[in-house]
Amino acid sequence: MPATYARFARVAVVVAVIAYAALTVRRTFVWSSAVTLWAEAASQAPSMWEPHYALADALREADACERAVPEYETVVRLRPRHRDAQLNMGICLAETGRSADAERAFRRAAAIDPTSPRPYTNLGALAIVEGQPERARDAYLSALRVDPQNVLARMQLAALYEHTFHDYRAAAQMCGEARAIAPFTPGVDDCAERNWRRVPGGGR
Repeated sequence: MPATYARFARVAVVVAVIAYAALTVRRTFVWSSAVTLWAEAASQAPSMWEPHYALADALREADACERAVPEYETVVRLRPRHRDAQLNMGICLAETGRSADAERAFRRAAAIDPTSPRPYTNLGALAIVEGQPERARDAYLSALRVDPQNVLARMQLAALYEHTFHDYRAAAQMCGEARAIAPFTPGVDDCAERNWRRVPGGGR
């Protein structure tokens, strides 16, 4: 092999190794973060809703709701009846102070899936944050109508009945029902006993 060709071959090998190493570093960076992974996937498949949804959720979990909302909006544009995209977008809208938009997103989710309690528990949480306990109570009661075994709605109702409406009997009953469904729910025993003690005459 002529010396010039041998030198050229060695240079080519070195260049190939450097290029491969750079590609490996880039791929390692992409795969090291769910956000960067799904951002790349979404950029390569802009008309597919799945990578946009995964990216939106990754951004939400990384406390980047401002960036997540446009991705959720892309999902619902591509797949208008995606219930969880509406729900999670509503969460991000609420976290960024867009309460009215959040409520609309939760109500769209309820219209998409009338059997799911999540839109109603989210509406209840939003109403609590906005200082509207009556609306919160109604939302949690709606959650129980569609899911009679829902423990979260009962515990939130118990807190409202106890601390806002001072209806200790209703609070105790909600905690007792939650305990019957899920006995190991944190705080459920104390909630039931505490509120029964506050009922006039202790009447159960």
